[in-house]
Amino acid sequence: MRRNPVTPLAFLVFALLLAACGAPAGDGARTDAADLSGAPAAATETAPLAAEVTLTPDPTSAPAGTATPVPPYVLGDVLYEEDFEGPDSDYLNWSFSGPDGAMGPDGWTIETEADGNHHLLVAPNLRSLGNVRADFGRPEWRDYSFSLRLALVDYIPRKRDSELTFRGAPPSCPMYIFRFGEFRGLYEQFSREGPCDRRVVNNTDSLPHPLVDRWYAMQIIVFGEDVHIFVDGAEGLTYTGPMPEGGQVGISTKGDIWIDDIKIQEVLPR
Repeated sequence: MRRNPVTPLAFLVFALLLAACGAPAGDGARTDAADLSGAPAAATETAPLAAEVTLTPDPTSAPAGTATPVPPYVLGDVLYEEDFEGPDSDYLNWSFSGPDGAMGPDGWTIETEADGNHHLLVAPNLRSLGNVRADFGRPEWRDYSFSLRLALVDYIPRKRDSELTFRGAPPSCPMYIFRFGEFRGLYEQFSREGPCDRRVVNNTDSLPHPLVDRWYAMQIIVFGEDVHIFVDGAEGLTYTGPMPEGGQVGISTKGDIWIDDIKIQEVLPR
């Protein structure tokens, strides 16, 4: 039997038929309608690779499928604010004290950063004097939020931890003290029959171990008998117990610190 030879022309016709019908795309191959039309493709924005991004859950957020607890309070009017910008800074009206009794504001000075921002600096000449403090605000302040930015500049663990005080009338007792440094916890300062003494009412390892020359956003919210303490937006310490109904706030340190953006806001029931 004689076979009909397949001519090159038949091969060409067969290839053209396959191209017109569309062959399956192999690995890395792609066919778009715009490519087949011969018209240039329109420019488009690159979409974000949402499917390839893994977000780290906020450790303070509620587990998936549960409602985030709503605090029983809201922030109200600003009672006091100081950012140390301009010539009318109020810190000169604070009450300053040190180991030798009354002390003026000479050891506390405003310093200018490279970007032009100003902050309050505890001057180096106070380091040899031991613990120094400044108190401000009104004794009648009751429920409030005490927030500021704080940086440890000259820091030796435990020896130069910084403290924020609230709900007190320094230097008398009682008052409450949040210590931030090698030890991170809340003290109650009280008096038995003589000088003020203090005891730990809550401590925690969930707050970050402080680094030198780094700003930390601190916030203390006191509402009734409840205390909530936040560092960089994360709640790391809480306490509930009897305490004075009102009192001033303060800053205490044994080493060089920077302070900025102080704000006191009233806290109201929701």
